[in-house]
Amino acid sequence: YFNRAEKALSEAAYIFEELNDSTNDNALGNTYMFLVACFTETSDYKKAFYYASQGIELTELDETNPKVSLIQYYEILGNLSWKLQNYEQVKEYLNIVSQLTKSSAGDNAPTLPVLLSRLSMCYLNLEGTEQAEKLAKEAFDKAKALNLSVKDVSYRVCLDNLSAILVEQKKYKEAIENFESTLN
Repeated sequence: YFNRAEKALSEAAYIFEELNDSTNDNALGNTYMFLVACFTETSDYKKAFYYASQGIELTELDETNPKVSLIQYYEILGNLSWKLQNYEQVKEYLNIVSQLTKSSAGDNAPTLPVLLSRLSMCYLNLEGTEQAEKLAKEAFDKAKALNLSVKDVSYRVCLDNLSAILVEQKKYKEAIENFESTLN
């Protein structure tokens, strides 16, 4: 089914590109998103990357398009880079997402703690535990400052990532306490 969907979506993207009409940009953007999903699902990350990049180009050209679309595309590129274990690139994309999020929603955007937490995991894979722990603690502090609780997924993600970093540092007692607190 994915091959047929991919073919139909590729043809739709081609048609929208050929029409070269700004009224079709939204439809083309949606088609790019569907193609990214299809190619990601079939593990063809190169093509998924291509269509996500096309989506970014389209979104950046359209001044009426909300930053949310741009943020989604950069998050997708970060996720694809993670799958390819290109953590330096993940770090770059997450920093862009963080800047875009702050510029559109401010420092109190509820998605910032998770972004910082994901970034901490990149640092863990790239530079070791010290910088990763610092960033993970910042993410967790941000989650607490936003009054998130253990019932919130963002809170748990931040705490779990911090705990995983603590395990890497062999700080087992602190890690166990954190892990157990997410279970309560």
